[in-house]
Amino acid sequence: MKFLGFFLISLSLWASNENCLLDGRFTYADDSENYNDIVRVFHGFEYMYPRTEDNLQVSIDLYNTQSDFVKKLIYTARVESDSTGTFFENNPPSISDIVSYMDYLAIDRVMYKNPKTQKEELLYRVDIAVGGGNGAYLYYQDVSDTQNFKFKKLYEDFDGDLIFCAHEYEL
Repeated sequence: MKFLGFFLISLSLWASNENCLLDGRFTYADDSENYNDIVRVFHGFEYMYPRTEDNLQVSIDLYNTQSDFVKKLIYTARVESDSTGTFFENNPPSISDIVSYMDYLAIDRVMYKNPKTQKEELLYRVDIAVGGGNGAYLYYQDVSDTQNFKFKKLYEDFDGDLIFCAHEYEL
């Protein structure tokens, strides 16, 4: 059974991003017709890998000063990430867990033109850097209701390897 699990994980890591319409690796300089109106919503924890209690407190304070929307998206991305969210000491993860063990985290609001439907979609790209050059991109759609912020995960890659692509974005 362990072999089957290892095989399935290896197979998913081997999958190419070419099987998904979304791509986390676009840059602001891209003239992509699919990614428009890119706005940086949050950028923080930059190289504040909490090696000391002081660094950890700075990261916690930065998290706590964000809007509830941004805090919920950061928390959701860190918890739901299959590639970077496995280092938590507590269950459920504490804010200390959420802001630890990463080099930085950035959130971009992106207007995405879906080539399948030709419709514009408002998405949030979360860029989580870990381990001095490694990192994950995740896309979320805001599916909040009037009571709570909620996000639907659409995509995740780690170092360019596709980890997850929502069915509606598969080629």
